[in-house]
Amino acid sequence: YVIIDGVFYENIANAFTPNGDGVNDFFFPKGIGIDPEDGYLFQIYNRWGDLIFESEDLDDPWDGTANELGGKVIVQQGVYVWRLEFKDITRNHKKHGPFVGHVTLLK
Repeated sequence: YVIIDGVFYENIANAFTPNGDGVNDFFFPKGIGIDPEDGYLFQIYNRWGDLIFESEDLDDPWDGTANELGGKVIVQQGVYVWRLEFKDITRNHKKHGPFVGHVTLLK
């Protein structure tokens, strides 16, 4: 997405490989002009619509795990839905989103 009046650019990959090799191990939006402290919400849902990851911190990426009974577990390879909302850093502080898409987790 590119929006000129809100002065932000946002890019989200469509696949990642959280295998610990240091390459594409995390999934997160990249952007310019996103306010990192106010109004940021990034969520991941599984195929049944269950929320498995949520972050209000721009520096907190999804690592391919989900909270289940007993702690974090690595999720299965497959397609997951992401949802993103944020405010921009302009003086208007306009809210953008929700943006929704999907990401493929590869092992």
